[in-house]
Amino acid sequence: MSGIIWHIITFGAIGFFLAVTVYRTLKIARMPVHLKKELVQTPYDKNTSRYGGSYPYGFKRRHKPARRSRITSIINTVSDILLLTGALEHNKGLWPFTLSLHYGIYLAVAALFLNILNAIFVIAELPMPAVYFLQGLGSVFALAGYLLGSLGTLGSIIKHYFDIRLKPFNTASTYFNLFFLGAFFISGAYAWFTLPDFTASVSLFLKNLITLNTRIAVTFILSLHLVISLLFLIYLPLTNMIHFITKYFMYDEIQ
Repeated sequence: MSGIIWHIITFGAIGFFLAVTVYRTLKIARMPVHLKKELVQTPYDKNTSRYGGSYPYGFKRRHKPARRSRITSIINTVSDILLLTGALEHNKGLWPFTLSLHYGIYLAVAALFLNILNAIFVIAELPMPAVYFLQGLGSVFALAGYLLGSLGTLGSIIKHYFDIRLKPFNTASTYFNLFFLGAFFISGAYAWFTLPDFTASVSLFLKNLITLNTRIAVTFILSLHLVISLLFLIYLPLTNMIHFITKYFMYDEIQ
């Protein structure tokens, strides 16, 4: 694939992702807010969040102001993102796999940002020890992310298929999303183990993108992983996996 094509599909995928994500975020933000009586729990309420109560259910609460707590909101949000407490509470059997899958995503994204930073360091001609350090750190993050993600995806597919409690929620899109994620993680792991220096190859690719260098040479194995990654980036904001944005509206914008 020629260099100019890589620029077109990469920047096109990024632009599409950002445009659809912003559009859907604005659409969600403009939706009518919940009435208090519709909620079982108010995450930011200092008095009731620990046991699941809600502001309007207390004795003469309508005569008292709600005691909002930013710290409580932050704690609830962070614990849900880092520990997936909702999955742990409702399905302990699925929780280890979905936790592994999410940490695979977190580490893969962290590796990407490290590779971008590394490419910028190379462009700026910073000392090589800093470049090598970022490459090594990015390599560790990438491998850990791909392996955890592959394990989590495979486990989630098996759990969804055999768990009777999950069958009512299993749809074609559920399996498609998991298989798509699996393709991303497995292709990344395969590229990491196959290429002599996976992180250096990714950083070089990003450097050529940033500098608009059309003379991009990418191996077939890395090309496969990059194409799957870009296709997933386009697909992501069109699905319910955009729930990473709704966390804010769930915990900070509830009235």
